[in-house]
Amino acid sequence: IFLRGEYIEAAVNLRRAIAEATEAGLLGKNIMGTGFDFELFVHTGAGRYICGEETALINSLEGRRANPRSKP
Repeated sequence: IFLRGEYIEAAVNLRRAIAEATEAGLLGKNIMGTGFDFELFVHTGAGRYICGEETALINSLEGRRANPRSKP
C-alpha cells in the first residue's frame, strides 16, 4: 500500500491493522490453513508523487525521486 509520507497517522493505523490481521491468520503465510500466502506492506513516499503517472510511483517505491521516466 503506497501512502504519501505526510499521512503518518494513516500509515501507523494501516501497519497496526496489518499486524492484527497477520496475527489472526488472515494475512501472511498459509492463511487460515489454506496454503495461500498473501502479505501486505505499507510504503510511505519521501515526497511528492505525480498522480496517475505510474513510472513516478515505481521510482518512489524503488527509493528514487518520484519523477516520471521517459517512455520509449
